Amino acid sequence: MSFQCLTCGHKGKQTSQGACPACGSFKLKRKSRLKLEPEKSKKNLGLKSLAMTLLWLYLGYLTFQNLLGY
Repeated sequence: MSFQCLTCGHKGKQTSQGACPACGSFKLKRKSRLKLEPEKSKKNLGLKSLAMTLLWLYLGYLTFQNLLGY
């Protein structure tokens, strides 16, 4: 299991007796090898894509109107 020292920032894979080998501090943050990330909602992603497409189309429409002088 890997770790990072909260005092000096040293990163390592194993500790001896639970202390940081660089500074001797016992303030360690353990990192697990398997990080679980929440699944992203495809519905939410589709809604964002639709909103961005509509905004770009609206911006293009306004730019086109401005160029024609309407």
